Amino acid sequence: LARHIASQGAHGLTGSGFARPAPGGNGPAWSPEEQRALAPLERAMLLQGEILRRGWTSHLVLSNRRSLPALTLRPAFLFDTVMVEVPQARLLRDPSRQLLLDSDVPHPDLGGKPALVLAASGPELRAFRMLRPADQHVVVRADLSLDNHGTIKGHSRTEVRGAARPILANLTQRLGQQNDAMQDLLRRQGLVGTARLGPSEQDDNSLSQHLEFRLENRMRGSVRMPIHAGGGPRLYRAPLSHLLPALQAGSEVAVTCQPMRLEQDIVMHLPDRRSLLDVPPDLHVEAAHSRYLAIYRLESTHLYIRRLLELDPPGATCPAGLIREMAPVLRAAGLDFDRPLNLRLSP
Repeated sequence: LARHIASQGAHGLTGSGFARPAPGGNGPAWSPEEQRALAPLERAMLLQGEILRRGWTSHLVLSNRRSLPALTLRPAFLFDTVMVEVPQARLLRDPSRQLLLDSDVPHPDLGGKPALVLAASGPELRAFRMLRPADQHVVVRADLSLDNHGTIKGHSRTEVRGAARPILANLTQRLGQQNDAMQDLLRRQGLVGTARLGPSEQDDNSLSQHLEFRLENRMRGSVRMPIHAGGGPRLYRAPLSHLLPALQAGSEVAVTCQPMRLEQDIVMHLPDRRSLLDVPPDLHVEAAHSRYLAIYRLESTHLYIRRLLELDPPGATCPAGLIREMAPVLRAAGLDFDRPLNLRLSP
């Protein structure tokens, strides 16, 4: 199979054997699914042409985010991911995800999966390096001020390092381009208020995004007032956003389950002469390939919150059995990230 694809070359893969036929032509009738599968290949070869015009060499790297389908007579459709590697620059570009990665940084979707490299010296099989928690490190620092009505004004800084960086970059780009995207983000997180993106900072391996926000509190009480203590709108919620629903639904289907480390450092300034009814206990939960820590410290009118979620699964996907083994950590983190605190109203 490798020799067959390599022998076609970049032109051959969209030539007589693989191209979509012109209307009324005599070529094979491609299904809509097959036509969609060609799009990443065409984008990758256009990129190869641009690289060649700059005097650099490159080659295609084919892999599959999902399980390989049954062998067909059209080998190109065994792969749903077509990337371009530039060995001279040690860069790997995934046009379908708009990812540009250093060759030493694991691909966020393909850790541990095989790839077919169509190098000039001949085809070769390669395995993408497995992700480790340090490869996807997210740190959120938030400073919140709470008034007597429960309104929260604050700002946060989300720093993403390594393979998770493109996820934050794509989200912030969408938030900056679409007028209602920020309100949709707040609504999906159960928040009411306003938020706007601040400045961003980036280097070769990290991206930081500032966010300013004002959150209204619609919950009232005579003795206590529930307040949101999640650190404001979250710009990065994975992996809870897909693992918790799979756990709660009792799904038997394996889901994407990448190693990562997510940290939160929050400072909440309480109103003068106000206190909390109760301070949550510290948490330390460990389960298979996972752990969750939370520390709460109240000093005068300042509440300090530190949270740490770390996942280190053995593969790029988690079968249902592994998700159930990780359930204590997933449930504890899911509840604690959205934990409301109670502000004392009466003396």
